[in-house]
Amino acid sequence: RFHNFAARCQNVTELDAEITRWSAPKSRQTLLALTQAHGVICAPVNHLSEVVTDPHMTARGSLHQRPHETLGMIAQMQTPLRLSGDTPPALTSPAALGADSSEVLHDLLGLSQADMATLVEQGAIAL
Repeated sequence: RFHNFAARCQNVTELDAEITRWSAPKSRQTLLALTQAHGVICAPVNHLSEVVTDPHMTARGSLHQRPHETLGMIAQMQTPLRLSGDTPPALTSPAALGADSSEVLHDLLGLSQADMATLVEQGAIAL
């Protein structure tokens, strides 16, 4: 059923169920050790909280600690792609929550200024 790529593709649902059954009771560390011991090229899938505190991400230039005008210091991801001779684009601060609401509601969705004012009064949106 799983002896070659074509067979695995044909039986992908069953293969996924088998892998899930085998891996579910094991920790990430155990799975990583077992798979690497058998020559499987793999890496753990990290939680976001692990990614933003990973010194390797900072050392690679993939994670930057930056000041944000309302949030204080934030972790911001840079593109992980590094092509020979290319410099990743400069990071910019993200817009404040709701900064583009007026443009989206009016220009894209066609709400009038009066309709938006009513939504603000009702507490449905903040502009």
